[in-house]
Amino acid sequence: MVDLHMHSLYSDGTFSVSELVKRSGEKGIKILSLTDHDTVEGLAEAAKECIENNIKFINGIEISTEYKGKEVHILGYFIDEKDKSLIDFSNEMKQARINRNEKAIKILNNHGIEITKEDTFREAEGVIISRTHLARALIAKGYVKDVKEAFSKYLGSNGLAYVPKSNLNPFDGIEIIKKSGGLAFLAHPKLIGLEEEDFVRLVKDMKDHGLDGIETYYSLFSKEDMKYFEKIAEKFSLIRSAGSDFHGENRKGVDIGDNYAPKELFYIWNELYEQKNKH
Repeated sequence: MVDLHMHSLYSDGTFSVSELVKRSGEKGIKILSLTDHDTVEGLAEAAKECIENNIKFINGIEISTEYKGKEVHILGYFIDEKDKSLIDFSNEMKQARINRNEKAIKILNNHGIEITKEDTFREAEGVIISRTHLARALIAKGYVKDVKEAFSKYLGSNGLAYVPKSNLNPFDGIEIIKKSGGLAFLAHPKLIGLEEEDFVRLVKDMKDHGLDGIETYYSLFSKEDMKYFEKIAEKFSLIRSAGSDFHGENRKGVDIGDNYAPKELFYIWNELYEQKNKH
C-alpha cells in the first residue's frame, strides 16, 4: 500500500512524525510521503523513522495556492528539503500564516469572541500555525463544538472571520517544487470546487507549466470521482497518486491508508522511488 498525503504536528495534524510512521506500519503502508503544509521541517525526522520501520519514504510538501477565488493545493514529491529557495518559501509562509491568524483573531475579538494568539499557539505543537489551530482554540474556549463548526461559522471562506490567503497561484507553486528537484501534483482536485470547464482548463494550464501528476485516489472520493480523475490523468499524461490526507484528530473518520489505491499504483511508485534513489 501507498499513502502519499498526510500531515503531522509540523503543520495541522495531531500525530507526531514517529506516531505517523508507526501507524503507517500498522496499516501496511510500504511507501509514504509526509506532506505538511508549506514546510519541510519534519522530513529528515520522517526519513529516519521510515528507515527504522522498513518503509520507503518520499520527501513531500503541500503548497497552498489560489485560482479564481478557489484554494488549489499542490503536492510536491522527491523535493530537496535543503534547497535554499524552498526553505525561504517555508519561512515566508510560516509568517504569513501567523499574520493571517492574527487578522482573524482581531475580527473575532471585534465581534465579542474573547480569544488570543497565545490560545492558538497552545494548540500548535509544530512550527506552522494554521486555521485548524485557531479552530481548536475556539473549541477549547467553548465557542464551537468541533473543527467543522469552527470553519462553518468563523474560519471557512463564508465564515465571519475568514481572511484570504496570499495571492500565490498554482503556477508559482509548481515552479517552487520543480526548482527544488521535485515532482508537482494537483491535490484532491474535486475539493477545488470549479465547474468542469474551468477545472479542465486549469489542469491543461498547470500541465503546460510542468504539472507531473494528479491525486486520483483520495479518502473522500467516490468511485465515480476516481474514474473521472483517472480519465483526466490519462488525457493529460499525468502520473496518478493516492493519499488519505490524514490529519489525526483534526479530521475524524479518515485513517492512514484510506485512499482506495489500486494495487498497480504501488508498482508505479516503487519504480519512481527506485529511479529517484539511484546512486
